[in-house]
Amino acid sequence: MSVKELIKHAMDKDATQFQSKFQDIMADKMTSAIETKYADMYGAGEAVEVEEPVSEPDVEAVTDQE
Repeated sequence: MSVKELIKHAMDKDATQFQSKFQDIMADKMTSAIETKYADMYGAGEAVEVEEPVSEPDVEAVTDQE
């Protein structure tokens, strides 16, 4: 999604592709702006590692079978 592609479609007078590229570029910019704002408000990169509990193997009692 580059601005160069957008300009190319405008020069080629290809309205459908121009509109498509414009929407793609704007969606990328909006996503980036929202992520930046969220990071500013709540902090970025503060991932919390969660350790999974180690499961013990199931052990069954062995009985003598005669």
